[in-house]
Amino acid sequence: MQPQNPSLKDILTDYRRNKLNEELTGDWAAVFFYRPLALLLSWPLIRLRTAPNLVTITGLLTLPFMGAVVGLLRPDAAISAVCGLAIAYCILDCTDGTIARLTNRQSDFGHYLDLVGGTLYRAVFYGSLGYISTRGGVAWAGGGLLFGVLIVAAWVAVFSRLCRVYAESQLFRKPQAAAWAARTWFDRLYDSIFSVLSGMEGLLPIAVPICWWNGWMRPLILVILFYWLLEGVYTQATILWRVKA
Repeated sequence: MQPQNPSLKDILTDYRRNKLNEELTGDWAAVFFYRPLALLLSWPLIRLRTAPNLVTITGLLTLPFMGAVVGLLRPDAAISAVCGLAIAYCILDCTDGTIARLTNRQSDFGHYLDLVGGTLYRAVFYGSLGYISTRGGVAWAGGGLLFGVLIVAAWVAVFSRLCRVYAESQLFRKPQAAAWAARTWFDRLYDSIFSVLSGMEGLLPIAVPICWWNGWMRPLILVILFYWLLEGVYTQATILWRVKA
């Protein structure tokens, strides 16, 4: 039973017990850059009886603004605005689950909204970066090449996410403790390496402005594409391995 008006200490304790280990092995950037602010934000929101789905919807509202600023602002200003909105989305995305757990308001609809939000976020964020790079005259941007590269990255990101969600909900509902216990040292190393790589996505809203102002957008965009292609291959390989296990 969760306390009706949890203190900040209660919120931190809940996070350590229920979420910290999961994020350290799959979304470690959130632990260091977004989760601290999300935990602080969740405290007054819980006291104000804020519905977790309202927080999720507020995060979704950042996405149309993200799409709008790419056409309304100069590229230098647009890149900062898009990344600022992306950071706001990431913080709110970390906040809604905390509120839902501590107020016992977790729901299938909330999980669905979270899936929709994560899918739309990747499509809008990567598409916006590609369009701004094209407008800003980044090398190779002629003919919209970088825009196309980031659209491919966004598609692979969404595809990988949907595959993982489907696999976890439909294929892996039965315990497979024996299969996991039988993993070799190579399997564990393989999982550890990709856990590190998986968390790197959360760094992008912070890394993009730094790369933009230092003229590193072209290599960053190629890294994003390579990262998501690697993630896509890893996701499919992991699913097939677990299905056969």
